[in-house]
Amino acid sequence: MKEYMKEYIHRAKDGIFYYEQPIIEISDYYMDITIDANESYSKVITINTFDEYILHGFVVSTEPRLHCHITKFEGTHIEIPYTFEGKGLKEGDIVKGKLYLITDVLEYTIYYQVTVKNSFLISSMGDIRNLFHYTNLAKASWDEAVDLFYHQDFYKIFTNYD
Repeated sequence: MKEYMKEYIHRAKDGIFYYEQPIIEISDYYMDITIDANESYSKVITINTFDEYILHGFVVSTEPRLHCHITKFEGTHIEIPYTFEGKGLKEGDIVKGKLYLITDVLEYTIYYQVTVKNSFLISSMGDIRNLFHYTNLAKASWDEAVDLFYHQDFYKIFTNYD
């Protein structure tokens, strides 16, 4: 026993430590999110540790639009709820960022990308993306074209140039 302690002290003096890292499971290593313009998106990231290791840490986002509802965490089963606020974003915008999980074991980086999808009017012929699609619908189904004309998002067919 005495020899073991001497060896331990010499290793510690030289900065050599032996320990096992706990196994950590994270629910999302990359997040690819698609939202509508001015929409919010909420979800939860789950972190589990095995061997009953109690993990301590905090979470930070590089993008202020991604708000984590908790910033510090501790436990063997951790849930980090977050919300991405898309207010002010318009169709086609892409927001990229990183979520840093800084723990007493390691640092983890979760990359994310949020895409604001283009919204189209839907008809029996498919998506109405532009004026060309709308005129084809009017030729095939006049009544449906009239109904779409009065739709609140009808103006969008003039902003899409596919």
